[in-house]
Amino acid sequence: MQRGGVVAGQVIEATGRRIEAQSLGVDCVSIDGFECAGHPGEDDVGGLILFPAAADRLSIPIIASGGIADARGLIAALALGCDGVNMGTRFMATVESPIHENAKKQIVANDERSTNLIFRAMHNTARVAKNAVSDEVVAIDRRGNATFADVKDLVAGAGGAIVLDRGEMDAGIWSAGQSQAWFTTFRHAPNSSPASCVMRKRSSKAG
Repeated sequence: MQRGGVVAGQVIEATGRRIEAQSLGVDCVSIDGFECAGHPGEDDVGGLILFPAAADRLSIPIIASGGIADARGLIAALALGCDGVNMGTRFMATVESPIHENAKKQIVANDERSTNLIFRAMHNTARVAKNAVSDEVVAIDRRGNATFADVKDLVAGAGGAIVLDRGEMDAGIWSAGQSQAWFTTFRHAPNSSPASCVMRKRSSKAG
């Protein structure tokens, strides 16, 4: 694919995989800190550690992921040696986002404690929004002998689709990161592009 002009990137959470990815010839890497939505890996290391550690060891572009939701996070990531950022949870809560308004409101209402880490005992940790379903998955996981078969119906993608499409917030699991701690609204200023307000909100204070 690269010979055809396609950029090849790799998502990385563990420290040792950074050099491996570069040696395999990928064009860039996305470094996922523990704060991120989805799969943060099994090492539980936050972005403030992972981002500069990666920058010190890699020569290819680095995209910082996890815990970034406005210009402050972007500037911090650049200062730590990264070349860009991923923002997923924050852009879910924008006017342009196609998810149900109930989901946007829930993200805004949540704080940094409003997520659950599931699949811990299965060594496939995922950070998802805290709701009745993910609470049940955590309870099953903590029994100590859980297998995927015990939770497969609870974590099925069809349930998460109902959450995001219909706004039934306890219909399934859905990914959300800890950056939702400081979301206050998904509205936007008049005559402004809604998503652009995410970056403009703090850019004047950030420098």
